[in-house]
Amino acid sequence: MSGEAAVVWDDALAAYDFGVGHPLAPIRVQLAMHLVRELVALRRATPALSARESTRLVHAGYPLAYVRGGTHLVVVNPRREPAVLDAPECRGATVVHGRGAAVTEDG
Repeated sequence: MSGEAAVVWDDALAAYDFGVGHPLAPIRVQLAMHLVRELVALRRATPALSARESTRLVHAGYPLAYVRGGTHLVVVNPRREPAVLDAPECRGATVVHGRGAAVTEDG
């Protein structure tokens, strides 16, 4: 997938409840927006992440990790508990991570 995405957001939207069991439960929406804000902050703090480079997913759980442009390993953890990612396949990459995430290359 490529291209840009736009998200319309206001904190008041998190107050809307679609009902029990709906995938857009308020807490899920709040966590998703927290993750988006953290990723945007990382991109602003690291200009290399804003380049239109290839992205390769490294870990799809928690923490979320991907390699951008073959040079930067980005790791974010939206959970409250700290998370450690063992990523020996990314040895030598510049590691950029948000709060609550650490990376090892032990393998």
